[in-house]
Amino acid sequence: MVSKTSASGVKKAAAPTQKKKTASKTSTQKVSTKKVETKVLNTQVPVKENVNPLEKVMEIKAKNDEKKTAKAAAKSSKMVKSATVAEEKGAKITVSNVSKTVKETAQKAAAKKFNETKEENVSAKTPCCCCFCKNEMLAAWARTYKNIFNFKGRTSRFEFWGFSLLNIFFVLALVGGIVAWMGTPNIGAVMATVLLGTLFCFVIVELLVYLSLMVRRLHDTGNTAWKGFFRPLVFCWGLAILVLIGCVFIVGQYGSTLLSDNVSIQFSIAAYALLMLIVFLTCFYYSAKLLIVASFFEEENSNNAYGAVCYHDACYKTKALKYAALYYTLMAFFNLIAETFSKYVQYNQF
Repeated sequence: MVSKTSASGVKKAAAPTQKKKTASKTSTQKVSTKKVETKVLNTQVPVKENVNPLEKVMEIKAKNDEKKTAKAAAKSSKMVKSATVAEEKGAKITVSNVSKTVKETAQKAAAKKFNETKEENVSAKTPCCCCFCKNEMLAAWARTYKNIFNFKGRTSRFEFWGFSLLNIFFVLALVGGIVAWMGTPNIGAVMATVLLGTLFCFVIVELLVYLSLMVRRLHDTGNTAWKGFFRPLVFCWGLAILVLIGCVFIVGQYGSTLLSDNVSIQFSIAAYALLMLIVFLTCFYYSAKLLIVASFFEEENSNNAYGAVCYHDACYKTKALKYAALYYTLMAFFNLIAETFSKYVQYNQF
């Protein structure tokens, strides 16, 4: 019995010691948890109170939307600027086109009105326009001398042949009077030089008159005067002059050796003669082309890029052909008279 009681007493004595141990353990655990909590609290980021994450997301989305709208506005402004520049260019082009069309319509209307009034005048005066053509021939002759420096307009075939036909008699009368005056025995040296100077000036004036007249006639046919006709003609005649100068130089330097039996010299002479033939044939081709086109060709429209033209109806066209035939007939007659006179002078001298 004693043993049992002793054992129970021992157990009771050991029980408070166990309770103390457990209490110490729990206290140490509490202290450790408190330390961990303080560490966690010290390491955590301070969070604002009453912050809604949805509002934060909406703010970020609003900022992105503002950036997108700013980029779209910049792109739209660039597109608007390019569109305005393109519209300005298009407006300039359209304004130039409209001005051209307005000018063309005005020129066509003016030409149409002129032709209508001209037909009315012709029908009112004479049905065959014979005396009316005579008056217009004098007007065309005076107008050609007036437009001596005009290289832009147009001239019809009637004006060209009317001027050429009347100008023959004017030139013959003036040149014949000057030559007859110079042939008088009592004329002085000063008067002779004055007459020679006036004759030279008259030749220069005639060259300028016919040059401007040819340019306007080529414009009447719808062609450009310089590129299509005068530029190759000037080039060919300049080359022909150079070839002639070279021929004179070769004959002057090597005239005695050119008739030798050397094959190389004969071959070079033949080559040079062929070159001269080609150059002069091209000059003749372009000269004949210029004369034929300026004398007989005419554009059917009364209005082209160079403006309106007068005397474009059928009556004046037939008159122009008659004047051309009469002009060539008179030229042949005057040449025949000049040849017979020169032969008569030569026969009387010998």
